[in-house]
Amino acid sequence: MSLQRFTKLIALVVLTFSPGLAVAQEVWSAGEGTVTLRVPYDTLEDHGLWMAGRAVPTTSGDLVMTLALTLDLAADLEFTVDADGSVRLLGRNLRVLEGITIDRSEANYPVFDFTIAAGEAVGPEWIDELQAIASVIPTLELRVVKAGFNHGNSMLTLAARDVVITPELAEALGRPELAGVSLGGAVVSAVGEWIGGDSPAPFDAFPLDDGGAGGRATGCDMTFCQLYGIGQRGRLGDIVGLSMATTSWNISEDTDCIWWAIPNEEHPFIQQNLFRLKIVDGSERFEQIGMANQKDGWYALASHQCGGPACHFEPGSGHGQGPWLGMGCTDTYSSGHNSDQSGMGPNYERNPWTGYWYFPTSHQNPRHYNHNGIQHLLQVHDADLDSPQNPGATYYAEGYYVMLDDVNVMNSASWKPITVNGSPGGNWSFGMSSSGTAPNIGFAIDAWTNATHNTLLAQEIPVREFVSPDGRCVLSAKATNLGGGTWHYEYALLNIDMDRQAGSFSIPIAPGTSVTNVGFYAVEHHDEAWNTADPDAVPIDNAAWTAQVTSDAVTWSTTTNPLRWAMMFNFRFDANVEPAAEDSTVTLGMFRARDGEPDEVTGQTVGPNTASLDCNNNEIPDTCDIDCGPEGGECDVPDCGGSDDCNGNGVPDECETDCNGNGVPDDCDVDPGDPDGNGQVSEDCQPNGVPDECEPDDDGDGVPDGCDICP
Repeated sequence: MSLQRFTKLIALVVLTFSPGLAVAQEVWSAGEGTVTLRVPYDTLEDHGLWMAGRAVPTTSGDLVMTLALTLDLAADLEFTVDADGSVRLLGRNLRVLEGITIDRSEANYPVFDFTIAAGEAVGPEWIDELQAIASVIPTLELRVVKAGFNHGNSMLTLAARDVVITPELAEALGRPELAGVSLGGAVVSAVGEWIGGDSPAPFDAFPLDDGGAGGRATGCDMTFCQLYGIGQRGRLGDIVGLSMATTSWNISEDTDCIWWAIPNEEHPFIQQNLFRLKIVDGSERFEQIGMANQKDGWYALASHQCGGPACHFEPGSGHGQGPWLGMGCTDTYSSGHNSDQSGMGPNYERNPWTGYWYFPTSHQNPRHYNHNGIQHLLQVHDADLDSPQNPGATYYAEGYYVMLDDVNVMNSASWKPITVNGSPGGNWSFGMSSSGTAPNIGFAIDAWTNATHNTLLAQEIPVREFVSPDGRCVLSAKATNLGGGTWHYEYALLNIDMDRQAGSFSIPIAPGTSVTNVGFYAVEHHDEAWNTADPDAVPIDNAAWTAQVTSDAVTWSTTTNPLRWAMMFNFRFDANVEPAAEDSTVTLGMFRARDGEPDEVTGQTVGPNTASLDCNNNEIPDTCDIDCGPEGGECDVPDCGGSDDCNGNGVPDECETDCNGNGVPDDCDVDPGDPDGNGQVSEDCQPNGVPDECEPDDDGDGVPDGCDICP
């Protein structure tokens, strides 16, 4: 297909903003620059269209048509830059000197104006009332627009993920079905001139918390610069969909970070999560109450929002903003961008350890635009936010970037405390510090400050990026004395980037330990059919893990709901044994088997004392009191084997409850048929495990009161 006729036109972008926005520090005007449209040839051919204009060579060969248009210096675009580097557009015109036409076989139409979609998130907040002032019909609409400013070279960038055909243009072309069709993307680049407000000055740098990396890294090192703006974006029944704004920051001293867009398989993803800390029955519970599906990153701005070295790219590399996040550069996805459901997909498609993702079989191929009000968003139940149901609870929001080439995953997440207001069925509002307040670098599990243990569980420790066979989980735990000889044990297990996933969790106990109130909690995942995109995938659900208490361990396991990346599960129980003086060994079973690799990993955590118990204080371990074991064994000691264990629970009979003082534990006294041969069989008419002679008998007729009363 050859280029058709070209018509020189003037294109116009007109932007307004809501007067309620905060006053910015600096006012700038953008003049000299370009508007670049990038349209895949396949998209045009699929819809029987063609675009004609001033085409320039493209690095994508014949796959993409690139049309470059020159900005008209006579009509500047004014904008403001806030103290945190956020860009806000003002109500001014932006013109280009060259135009384009969109053709089809029967007709063609000139593109005169571009419009930013009403309600688009440009900068850090939702900007409403964006309108086009055009002398002709609206033609192309820019959607999912990002705005950034680089003080180093005074360059403004507006990046639009989608350039969409308007209903008016579709009608003019005689093709109403084309309304809403995305032709490709667009980037506006313009040199800024300071014209008022505060004088441009270096921003105060946030403290460079690199997650323990020990300074600026060699290799791509993406950390968080900003986390803010959490809000409700939709509702379906008793579930609300949330999102927040995230700002990445490449703190590497020598390497740009890959930021290639779909369909390239090596592009970054953004994860959003929500956690809650509250006290239940005297002990703390730190739980994940919401998670989103992964949000794709599609264009890295070259902003400079967090101080530190100036934003720049590897010398001689040819790298630039868009496909690369340069050194010292920042890039923001507003809460609006991070709720763009058409740019989100299920987490199971991503290998969290390698960063690999396969486009041809992805949910993003083709991109989906029809969703319900909460699909893919950070989903949370009303009940988990409701204050009367969660008295005294505190909440924490978390953002997490997963990237192919990041040398330090542990500083690629951040969190902030938030406040929650509202009631079930309504619109929840959230309090969160602004973008100018630096977030806490690391994962939100660090917010559980009263946890006494923080354990790394991995196939190889220390975990080495790009070298180790798999990633890691982090386990936080706490033991709480409930009084009366009872202790509560609480565990929070977070999968950061372990691709093999977790399928079982086990805490050791000593024989004879009484374990009660065994519990499990897991955040609900959604829009996830499988545990992985690999050939060994299995269908998954939200079923609770099965708990089993044996004489030597409390173990939870699953066959359908593995702990996958960016998810945290909780395990809990009460025991009549205090914590061990030394750490207990926790065992984490792998859900995905791999030849030549271990089926489980272990680590140290807080747990019940597993040392030999001596309930009768005769200086002989209870297990040896019951059985001397083999000759020469550890229980082959003087006076061993002198105790009975009629119920086989590992506790000598003399230490069991014996309400009638007959030397036989109560649960053996009421053992019908005397299977243990102890010759003592008491009645248990209720039955409740207590011999009848120990029950209240107010009328003295030898029958417990509970059995005297006829139903």
